[in-house]
Amino acid sequence: MTRVALWVRISTEEQNDENQLQTMREWAERRDWTISTEFVVVASAWRGNHHPELNRLFDAANSGDFDLVAIRDLARMSREGIWHTLDIWRRLQAFGVGLVSLQEPFVQELSASPAMVELLIAITAATNRARSDQISEATKSGMRAARSRGSQIGRPPGSKDSKKRKQRSDAGSRRLNRSKQ
Repeated sequence: MTRVALWVRISTEEQNDENQLQTMREWAERRDWTISTEFVVVASAWRGNHHPELNRLFDAANSGDFDLVAIRDLARMSREGIWHTLDIWRRLQAFGVGLVSLQEPFVQELSASPAMVELLIAITAATNRARSDQISEATKSGMRAARSRGSQIGRPPGSKDSKKRKQRSDAGSRRLNRSKQ
């Protein structure tokens, strides 16, 4: 039976990881994969805050803890562009671990040549980065427009954050080990 690690990433604590987790668990079940590990990361894929958890993923892959890493889409792994996304894919391959994507089936297409898979990953990674850049620019533009109308952006000077925040003891990520006995 194929052992799979699920990789789920959300950007903020206010988002819910259960939608991604449920979708990924159902996908694994339909394919008769055994979920050995779930990596749930709360970090931006753009700023690189997810790198410590990626390193844990690579360590587990190198240890042979699973055969595949399953993701919903490549943007869940990285929005840092072509080089970084291809580096993740190549490192997993070097450990003998495949990468499968629910929304981008070409990632695991065995009949395609590795060069074709690399090309498609590169195109998708470039698109993901461009989309992230567009979102960032639209946000900054909206903030500039609001400031020009006299709106306060962010907390007023001297105020404190009164919203109760979730705290995770493991710095924004969790890794669940599962073993069926």
